[in-house]
Amino acid sequence: MESRIDAILDRAIENFAMSIPAEIIENNVRFEMREGMRPRIIRSSDGKCCAWCSSLAGEYYADEAPDDIYRRHDNCNCTVTYESEKGYQDAHTKKWIDRLEASARRTRIDGDQRYMNDLILQRRRKAAERVGDAEKFRKQEKAIRNIHATGRNKFTKGFTKENLGRHFGPHGRHTDQYPGWTAEKYEQEALKLVQSRTTDDIIGYKRIDGAVVRYRKSTNDLVIGYPPSDIATMYKPKGNPQRGYRYVIGKMKKKAIIHD
Repeated sequence: MESRIDAILDRAIENFAMSIPAEIIENNVRFEMREGMRPRIIRSSDGKCCAWCSSLAGEYYADEAPDDIYRRHDNCNCTVTYESEKGYQDAHTKKWIDRLEASARRTRIDGDQRYMNDLILQRRRKAAERVGDAEKFRKQEKAIRNIHATGRNKFTKGFTKENLGRHFGPHGRHTDQYPGWTAEKYEQEALKLVQSRTTDDIIGYKRIDGAVVRYRKSTNDLVIGYPPSDIATMYKPKGNPQRGYRYVIGKMKKKAIIHD
C-alpha cells in the first residue's frame, strides 16, 4: 500500500516539475510570434490514451493550438514537441530532440486520432443500441466509411432551392455576412470549399451523421454538407477568425471523425 502511495506521489511531483519547462516553452512561443515567426506544436501519446488526450493530439501552429495543448493529467505520458527555427524541443523536459524522434512523434498522432474515432463510434453505437436503433446505426456507419474526413468529397449539387433561400437572399439568415455577393456566388463558394481537401488554411472532419465540415481560417467561413447530395449551410462563426477557429476546434472535440 505504501509503495503504491509513494508511486502516486512521485508521479504527481514529476508532472508538476515537468509543467515548469512547459511554461518556459510557452514564453518562447509568445516571443517568436511577436517577432513574426510561426512555431509549431506537436502533441501525441506513447500509445492508447484517454479521450481527453486523444482530442488534443495533432500538429498545430502555435497561435492556433488548443488552450490545453500543454496540459497533462496525473500519469499522463503525452509528449508535446515545440518546433522552431532552431529545431525540435520537448516542451516538458526541455530537451532538444533529433528529426527522427520528432518524426516518430508525428507518426503517433495518426494512432491517437484513430483511437479517438473508435471511441466516438463506440459511444454512438451503445447509444443506438439503448434506444433500439442498432440496425439504423450500422447502415449509417457503413455509409460514412465512404466519406473522406480530410480528403476531397464529390457533391452532385450545391444547395436545394428551398435551403438556399433560407440561408441567402432577401430573408436569408447569412446574407448580411457576405455583402455584395449574389446567391449564385454564395452557392459556388460553398461548393468549392466543401469539396476541398484539408490544407494549412482549411481544417475539416466528418461527422457520424454523414456530414462533411470544412473551415477556412483566412476567411472565417464554415461549410457543412452531406455528400454526395447537397450542402446544408455556409456561414461565418461569430467574432474574428481566431475566435471562429476555436469554435470549430470545440465542435471537432465533440463530434468529429478526423481520420478516413
